Amino acid sequence: MYSLHDIEIKDVCLSDHFIISFVTNVSKPKCDEQSVTSRNVSQINPIDFKNKLSSILSKDPRRNIDSLNSALSTLLEETATMRRRTVKPRPPAPWLTPQVKAAKQERRKAERQWKKSGLTVHRDIYRLKHQFACNLIKDLKRKFVNDKIVESRSSKEIFNICNDLLGKKQT
Repeated sequence: MYSLHDIEIKDVCLSDHFIISFVTNVSKPKCDEQSVTSRNVSQINPIDFKNKLSSILSKDPRRNIDSLNSALSTLLEETATMRRRTVKPRPPAPWLTPQVKAAKQERRKAERQWKKSGLTVHRDIYRLKHQFACNLIKDLKRKFVNDKIVESRSSKEIFNICNDLLGKKQT
């Protein structure tokens, strides 16, 4: 049950309206959070990992088969411990289409190729794909917002669209 207290009616003499202020016990509903566990394997030093793995495993191949799983689990836990964090799920942006997803995948593919080779040609290809993906997202977002504004029937809807774009919450 909700309750109101400290109710005040103020006349600020700016118009023929009065300000009504009050305190209530309404609480904001919590967003569903998800718990995610992961390892940061990029921080593992491959040389140290190889040396530790070779010291754990025995020289007998038959014994290695049995102990490989436990040895790898132990070594992974030592070098890259599991981290648990909570994330708030976000709905995908409405202007992100399969075309944008494909452009992002192409951009990421070009980035991996550039990082692997280090060549300036691959860097230029990556920059072109990056620019294409960013421009595509900008254009689709612009079109989405423009369509929403054109479809709106009142100034209230336009203000709501602007508030959504600016990240302002409705109260």
